[in-house]
Amino acid sequence: MTRARGFTLLAEVLLIGVMTTIAALGIVTAFGALAAGCASLREYLERDVAPSPRRYLSLLRAASRGAIPLLALPVLLAVVALDLLAWRAGMPGGRVLGPAALAVSALAVVIGLRAAASWSPEPDDVRQPVRWSTLLSGAGSEAASDWRGSLLIVAALAVCATLALEIPVLALTVPGLLVFAAVAVRARAAGSAARAAVGG
Repeated sequence: MTRARGFTLLAEVLLIGVMTTIAALGIVTAFGALAAGCASLREYLERDVAPSPRRYLSLLRAASRGAIPLLALPVLLAVVALDLLAWRAGMPGGRVLGPAALAVSALAVVIGLRAAASWSPEPDDVRQPVRWSTLLSGAGSEAASDWRGSLLIVAALAVCATLALEIPVLALTVPGLLVFAAVAVRARAAGSAARAAVGG
């Protein structure tokens, strides 16, 4: 029974990965695509709602509202590209710019994945819907306080990058693995907070 559940979960993660990859091709939709993927996976895990293209599109539309989800990835890519160009051009401090661009991009992805995993199409208080700025601010705090979880996300990023490079056919499903990692880290943090509250 457990093994069957595990295979079903793997299949759903791969399906979410494919849908997220396709949705993210527009670049400006990439952040919303990750949030929709995380919400879709949480719906499956928490309410046994199987992912479907129709539901995913509904989540994608909801997650992509506003300037932040649409501009997040293009702005990050622009900043990293400028840093790398300055590094390759031999500008003063160039030895620092390359590693700095890598560190900034990794940190931004960690915060972005944490925020995407926290997003929900149905906020707890419908009178005050959660804003992306609030989610990102909370994700930044969580990234610092739960540094072990952040390291787990960085490790997942490294594994996914390696898989995509070594086995290109898997690149289509890699976002699903990132979604799974982000949701798992969020659940881990929530579990730790609950245990701390009970212990206190």
